[in-house]
Amino acid sequence: MPGREFASKFFSKRDVGADISGIAAFTEYLYLPNNMVRECFGILKDVIH
Repeated sequence: MPGREFASKFFSKRDVGADISGIAAFTEYLYLPNNMVRECFGILKDVIH
């Protein structure tokens, strides 16, 4: 799931408890490696806090 979709769904399910779904936006493939690394650190930060 590109972008913040994974984190959004994860925390929405945790906080609301409802069945949440999302639609990801188009991702430029050139930026994909950078975006995935940023996403990993963002998820870790959210889980730690």
